[in-house]
Amino acid sequence: MLALLFACPVAIHTAIISGHIVVALLVLLAVPVLLICRSTAARLFAGLAVTGTVVLLAAAIENSEQFLLYLIPVLINTGLAVFFGRTLLAGKTPLITQFSILLRGKLVPGALGYTRRVTQLWTLFFVLLALESLLLALFAPLEIWSLFSNILNYLFALLLFTGEYFFRVKYLADLEHPGFRQFVRNLSRVDPRAFNKQ
Repeated sequence: MLALLFACPVAIHTAIISGHIVVALLVLLAVPVLLICRSTAARLFAGLAVTGTVVLLAAAIENSEQFLLYLIPVLINTGLAVFFGRTLLAGKTPLITQFSILLRGKLVPGALGYTRRVTQLWTLFFVLLALESLLLALFAPLEIWSLFSNILNYLFALLLFTGEYFFRVKYLADLEHPGFRQFVRNLSRVDPRAFNKQ
């Protein structure tokens, strides 16, 4: 699964710069759905549904496949910004605070303030990515838009994730921290259903 997640952005970018926009769109839409689906029958149905949707839209609207390519990153990044940002509202527990509580248990006041600021940082990051995707879609060539949307933006997210971890180790030096690889393993084991209890 991890190999698939790394290979797909490269495959999408390669398809786009080769002029195979429909193929890129199919991969872009199908992979997240297929990763979520548990059974073979569900994967088959999801794959057929995505393929049918793309074909119908491509037939109904001129240049619809390129429009959808441009639209999807804007919607995804806006959705992620809302997903993080809504947890900053009064009475809510910031999303990174929820992660930290699930991984560590009760947090000290300094850590609570820090995790709130990190949630704000990720919210801003996704807002900027949504804006970047929109501006590139409007003013940049397709190849440049694809380079950012399918390659560089993932690297930016990885740099932010990694940089925040090492900054946290220094900033909250009085707390014990697992090694980076163990931290990633712990994070991957978090059950998403636990967030309903936060």
